[in-house]
Amino acid sequence: MNHYAKPRKNRKVNSRITMRIIEFHQKGYQMDFLQINDYALSCLQKEAVFPSEEVSVYLIDCCFNVLSRSFTYIHTVVTADGIKGLLLGDKIAFMLKRPVTND
Repeated sequence: MNHYAKPRKNRKVNSRITMRIIEFHQKGYQMDFLQINDYALSCLQKEAVFPSEEVSVYLIDCCFNVLSRSFTYIHTVVTADGIKGLLLGDKIAFMLKRPVTND
């Protein structure tokens, strides 16, 4: 009697997420962004913070993440000075513009 499980063929985990990331890296979206709050994003490689007025964020895909058993939302980010990258998260990112004050 064999007590060991049959070896499975290599399963691809999160292959769609990986394919989309590679696709956009090839298109020049090289940086990684993190949403700090509703008003700013941080570029991890450049250690820079960009206010919402200086970025454009677009939802490009929603993929099921097998490891976390949740959806991962993939966004492209372009800053006012041309830095391009990706923002991945467990929700759709939205950026609010800061209210204008008359100070």
